[in-house]
Amino acid sequence: MNIQSLSFAGKHGELMKIDAVNFQEKKGTKNAPSDEGGECVGYIMAGDWLKYDQVHFKDDVSFISLRVASASNGGIITISVGKLDGPIIASIDVKNTEGWQTWKSLTVPVKIDKGIYSLYVSFHPFNDIIQANKLAEKQLNTIDSCMAVVTNLGQKKRLSHLRARIAGAKHHIALNSEFEKYQWTDLPGQMDSWARSFLYRIDDISSFGNIMSTQNRFVQQNYVEKINKLRKYQRVKAPSHVTAKGTQNGALVTWRNEEPGADIFVVCRDGKEIASLPISANQYVDTFNGKASYTVYVIDTDGNRSLPSIPYYCLAGDADNGDSCYCKSFSSDLGCSGT
Repeated sequence: MNIQSLSFAGKHGELMKIDAVNFQEKKGTKNAPSDEGGECVGYIMAGDWLKYDQVHFKDDVSFISLRVASASNGGIITISVGKLDGPIIASIDVKNTEGWQTWKSLTVPVKIDKGIYSLYVSFHPFNDIIQANKLAEKQLNTIDSCMAVVTNLGQKKRLSHLRARIAGAKHHIALNSEFEKYQWTDLPGQMDSWARSFLYRIDDISSFGNIMSTQNRFVQQNYVEKINKLRKYQRVKAPSHVTAKGTQNGALVTWRNEEPGADIFVVCRDGKEIASLPISANQYVDTFNGKASYTVYVIDTDGNRSLPSIPYYCLAGDADNGDSCYCKSFSSDLGCSGT
């Protein structure tokens, strides 16, 4: 989640407004640009906190309002007085606001006598998120135990599909709870595991098409905004739409340029440079056998280098043993809609 400001009001109206970035101490978090002007506190994870010293209320406080935004599951914000584990004067549930910059004001009643205080703003996950993650882990362990002793191939296959379904839920929980703090180099994070859990539960091409349609809609609605925002603040824009498709002798790597001042593209396999290509190029044929991670970065006309693209994983050459899911690094293929 992101937080823009804290406002305090008494019986005669607003007493004070604190910009969230004006903290004196913190754990975790990182300041980020805000569409409402200035900066907000973002990249918030469970267990993070902010401290505000010498908060002077000249009158009794009756309400507190937080300006927040979240494109994930959100969480709980508590405000305590005096110390981190001091008395909690307010607890606010922050739900998904449908965008990292879709701001909403949440107001709750409080009772604070006039005076000077140190305030701690702490961030916690919803209990149902924690419980869901624990339940998924328990179910996966149970399924693994059953699969270890089952000999019937039909039963083993059904258990495998069930495992993929539950693993998908677990990866989605992790993705939603961690994605807000991702930096460019953290991508794809849990996205690949989540995508593959979908693919491992299907056997026919019709179901594959339905799954891909569902995934594309979900990612477009929840995560493309994040990817585009991270690229927006890059000095040299990293390439998008990077894909790698296995061929008989290696892999075909393709990409799309996002940098107006691009001069040279550099293709990398497993982090090592394998080719430098002119600006007119948008693909490269690699000769290689094995599992590989492909990225592309760009060098502009001033010699500045971009960050590597989001990696795309591929079974190149004779490494393709039928594990077609490996070649679907879904996060790199967010580009189906503009990343």
